[in-house]
Amino acid sequence: MSRNRHRASVSTVALFSKPHPEATAVLRRVAASVQRRGLRLVTDVETAKALGREDGLPRAEAARRADLLISVGGDGTLLAAARAVSGAGTPILGVNLGSLGFLTETPCDELDQVLEAAIEGTAPVEIRHALQVRRDGEPTKPENTALNDVVFSKRDLARLFTLSVFVDDGWVADYRADGLILATPTGSTAYNLAAGGPVVVPRVDALVATPICPHSLSQRPLILPGSARVTVTLAEGQGAADVQVTLDGQVGFPLEPGERILVQRSPNPVRLIRPPGRSFFSVLRDKLGWGRH
Repeated sequence: MSRNRHRASVSTVALFSKPHPEATAVLRRVAASVQRRGLRLVTDVETAKALGREDGLPRAEAARRADLLISVGGDGTLLAAARAVSGAGTPILGVNLGSLGFLTETPCDELDQVLEAAIEGTAPVEIRHALQVRRDGEPTKPENTALNDVVFSKRDLARLFTLSVFVDDGWVADYRADGLILATPTGSTAYNLAAGGPVVVPRVDALVATPICPHSLSQRPLILPGSARVTVTLAEGQGAADVQVTLDGQVGFPLEPGERILVQRSPNPVRLIRPPGRSFFSVLRDKLGWGRH
């Protein structure tokens, strides 16, 4: 992760959201602010409905047209927006309507100030690395990217199964567990944290492999170089194990017996606009209650 200033000229702003009791009022406020500055506004279909418009676009198309993307909602909304901008490099400003937002850091009461800084090109921007997932024998698909994590788990029943994991073509181990999480530093505070994995500062160049409830207590979370190429497959001797691969908890596909899944750093990082004066540690203190007595 690196930090710089967002200085690109902004002429078109994309606005994404999902249904939320507070969303409509915030969306109208953002739309009015954008249009008051003489900028063009494009929206996804969901947001267009909330604003009473009929010109909503598919998210990938709206992201391609925009110089700045504003995501109104929680972290899930921003993760979906990040997947939509994959390859476009559009910076994302996350406005938080939820209670626990590690990515959507801008509260509604700071929206006008941060939006002004984003449009003027003075807002801090962090470059966050994402993961790229490729199925064996298939070309890389832009939508198969994850900003937080890639998870291997059972689709229905919570039963143990065994995954063989390789790093840079070298065998690491067979993990017999309820699943496996491959997380970016950005995603280290999500499912990885709940599964007992470490919190990783976003600027650390790393990839975390965390088994979910492993059968062997000696199989602990493993921190790998950010450049590592991780290959995951069902261990030999297993038939159809009903395992799925999920990206950021939102999209996925089944893992077939004998199929190899390659997970590595995406060549297209995500650019997140941050409110001035906030740091990763201030977010941890705020969201996790660190330092409170």
